[in-house]
Amino acid sequence: MDDITSKSDAIDRDGLTNALEHLSSADGLLVGKLDRLARQLTVQEAILAMIWRDGRRAFAADQGEVLHDDPDDPMRTAMRQMQGVFAQLDRAMIVKRMRDGRRAKARAGRHAVGQYRYGYEGSGKGRARDAATRVSEQAAVARIVELRAEGESYRAIAATLDAEGHRPRRAATWSAMAVRSVALRELGWVGHGRGVWVAPGPFPVSARRTGRAALTASGSPRVLPVAQLLVAAWVQGVGMFAPR
Repeated sequence: MDDITSKSDAIDRDGLTNALEHLSSADGLLVGKLDRLARQLTVQEAILAMIWRDGRRAFAADQGEVLHDDPDDPMRTAMRQMQGVFAQLDRAMIVKRMRDGRRAKARAGRHAVGQYRYGYEGSGKGRARDAATRVSEQAAVARIVELRAEGESYRAIAATLDAEGHRPRRAATWSAMAVRSVALRELGWVGHGRGVWVAPGPFPVSARRTGRAALTASGSPRVLPVAQLLVAAWVQGVGMFAPR
């Protein structure tokens, strides 16, 4: 059928849709197991009803033909639907475990969801997997930080990176927005508008993902709310205004 099989609803499964459309030229539909047809009871029953409506048959390799409903044998329908119920439960439990794992990683300050940002890649396995530096991209990251610290604009930095042969991960050339994204992540920032308050970085990945800024102090880094950061930066004299 299709590679994603029962992970998605029927409407998103091109292989299943194609098989159902060509049932008119076949005797029936064969799947490895009934839960490969669908892992949601309503979808399973809808697909079977469609097959039987057209006078076709459904087969599962592990149990043979999936027999049509018989009013004289209600147990047949109940047992088939029970399979569907447990298949749906199994899918829901898998999704829950994955969600719990992501939440646990996020609470621990590790990369939980989404792609790794420029300059970083995945390292480790399971819940221990987290963002690690990508050596091939760190030269560009360091150059962005260096040029930004010298007061260069994002557009000028983008042009410099292109001239020096540093390449972004996907695009052909650097844009001012791509440079800005790397610079703000590495330097740390809060605020909106034309100016941003910058505290010297780099900061831990967990601080970057929370949408808050952080101050690097001796010992463990601290993730601070925006208002607290502004006060702390003013008192400690570590803040600077970057208008571009």
